[in-house]
Amino acid sequence: MATPQYPGQPPYGQPPYGQPPYGQPPFPGQPQFPGQQTSRPGTVTAAAIMWIIYGGLGLLGNLMSLGVGVGVQTFVGFAMSLGFLITGIQALSGRAKSLLGSGIASIILGVIVLLALFVLGSMVNDKAPMAVIAAIGLAFGGMLITAGILACLGNTKFKLWRAYRGL
Repeated sequence: MATPQYPGQPPYGQPPYGQPPYGQPPFPGQPQFPGQQTSRPGTVTAAAIMWIIYGGLGLLGNLMSLGVGVGVQTFVGFAMSLGFLITGIQALSGRAKSLLGSGIASIILGVIVLLALFVLGSMVNDKAPMAVIAAIGLAFGGMLITAGILACLGNTKFKLWRAYRGL
């Protein structure tokens, strides 16, 4: 007569029977380990807010420039501003799948904005307008660079946060 086979102890490092595997939360929104963060990372929130501010100000600037004339630069500026506004809103709501591409693009465009306005400021002969143009370049270029760095740093936590929310 054969003896009944009972499931033995799970192998070392495996969860007890009937529990989800390690690395998966018990259900979306529930922390797996005590103290685990289930809210949106602060770096992502800061980057998203900076993108929304940059996109909103860019759209306002492009709308004001429509009275002067419409050119290719108006459409490019409008598209970039709208892109940053949409990216910021998607990052805040959790609809963005990843922030790495947006972060890298933000860093690259921030460097371009910074350098372009510094070069433009150096072409001005008067000291006061040169300082104003350089300050604007530092503010807007620095904002995009900072937002890009924060987004790249918070990308992994953002993906985990999305997974915990079931998105």
